[in-house]
Amino acid sequence: MEEEKGKMESEPMERGRIIFLNEKGRIRYKLEKDIPEVLKETIISSSLSKFFKRKSSNRLFLEAELPLFLLPIDTRLKDFLRNTSIYDFDPKFSKLATRITGKTELEPDGSNLAIILKKILENKQDTEKFTDIIKGVLPFIENVIVEKMADKSLIASLRETYSKKKFLPAFLISDGTINITALIIALYFEEKPLVIIEEPERNIHPYLISKVIDMMKDISEEIKEKQIIITTHNPEVVKYADLDHLLLIYRDEHGFSQISRPSEKGEVKTFLENDIGVEELYVQNLLEW
Repeated sequence: MEEEKGKMESEPMERGRIIFLNEKGRIRYKLEKDIPEVLKETIISSSLSKFFKRKSSNRLFLEAELPLFLLPIDTRLKDFLRNTSIYDFDPKFSKLATRITGKTELEPDGSNLAIILKKILENKQDTEKFTDIIKGVLPFIENVIVEKMADKSLIASLRETYSKKKFLPAFLISDGTINITALIIALYFEEKPLVIIEEPERNIHPYLISKVIDMMKDISEEIKEKQIIITTHNPEVVKYADLDHLLLIYRDEHGFSQISRPSEKGEVKTFLENDIGVEELYVQNLLEW
């Protein structure tokens, strides 16, 4: 059959998926299919943005069933993910002794807290900075050290004003103190410009929540390139975070997640003008208006 002039059809060579993996804060990807290196380079270096289509003002969808040879990974997306730290601290892990060698970046769960503290305390300027910050939040702390155990593992210890001769090992320290220590390191001593923290107020006394929020404001103002995003269900965090900085995530009538700014809603402004706090509106589920 004679080929019709001016027309050219193309067929997908293969169909497959790219899978993103977040392994302790390190972003990796893998392809489901084995493909030639030359083709892989094309896929990895191309732009992903054209495959994102905005279906509504607040929703992004990734087109599915894309031909594998067309599916790219934007290098800008890769750089963005590399420059993002995501934390979900668990004091159970932070209290444990850790191996003497390990990652020099704070793990997402804070499990290598002792290693990072040791690195900070080996630098005089960093030690002074860390000590000033932690005493500003927890004034009862006299000193923080990292001890080497008999099995050559490391464990963080601190001395309080109540007992100036004894150091308490991490497993005897409160969850709140451990979490605040991890937060200080994540905010002030980790270098990635985007920091995402899951419910940073967990295990922390309500009185200290305002100080934690102030720390976040201070560091984001001090380092203009640094952005801090936190998730929370705590009204105290909502109270101190400033209305202009709040984003509300809720589910619409179809079950999809939506994002809104309470500061842009007239009804919310009316409530605030009548001395009803934003935290009260949040508790009463009135920020979705």
